[in-house]
Amino acid sequence: MSAKRAAIRREHKAREKANRKASDTDRRAIQGRDDGRELAFFTTINVLHEQFHFGKKRISELMRMCREESARYDNEGVQFTLQYYADKIDKKIAEIPLSDVDSKDIIYVFNRNTAFVTSLSIICVVLNESFGMASNQKNTGRLDEVMERVCMEYIKVLIGRETIGKQKQKAVEVIEID
Repeated sequence: MSAKRAAIRREHKAREKANRKASDTDRRAIQGRDDGRELAFFTTINVLHEQFHFGKKRISELMRMCREESARYDNEGVQFTLQYYADKIDKKIAEIPLSDVDSKDIIYVFNRNTAFVTSLSIICVVLNESFGMASNQKNTGRLDEVMERVCMEYIKVLIGRETIGKQKQKAVEVIEID
């Protein structure tokens, strides 16, 4: 276990060093990627808890499976499946106007949206394969409901009704309650 911790510490130090040397746009890009991933996971946790009564055990199992699935990200079969979900998610969040976005923040927003779509696609693959939630062409499956609700929560964050911190706090409460 100590070798694993040492590797994590080395990676953390390398990331901090790169962050210190990075330009402002690189920092915004990294922050956008991290925020997109967090939003995807936190909003999904909240939706699964509220709609399908996922508890702490099922959520931790989902997160473990998502880590394993993301390790297979480069696999051609996984890419095909991820692209299917990514296209569906892109259609749902494509209507968000970016006209009020600052030119400095466009990199942040682009990376946040890309990370959100990618992370939610991975979650959808795991929910389909391991939890039996299906999607269909009529958008009436349980997985379609999850995607719709998560995208609506994401849009609330984007238009300023909620914050990332609020989504994170709700997700932490779900995990601690059970």
